[in-house]
Amino acid sequence: GYLIDPIVGLRAKVYFTPKFFLALHGDVGGFDVSDDSSDLSWQALGTLGYDFTRHFSLALGYRALSVDKGSGSGSNAKGVDVILHGFLLALDFRW
Repeated sequence: GYLIDPIVGLRAKVYFTPKFFLALHGDVGGFDVSDDSSDLSWQALGTLGYDFTRHFSLALGYRALSVDKGSGSGSNAKGVDVILHGFLLALDFRW
């Protein structure tokens, strides 16, 4: 199957120096609005990064992503309820 979720979120980026930054990202979605949407999905991400040039940056951070989707009941119940999380290293290219 597949999921098509409406999602709302916020992003923030704070520079400590002209090149060193903290970036935060969070969103929530799903809301069980249809049979093809999750009951609830969310994501949280925080990174510390450095802009090497106007187009390239490198960041180290942590991300958590959750999806909860269930259907049916009793012996016909099926679904997924999972949280994936871990550290990340990101090379960012902007044009």
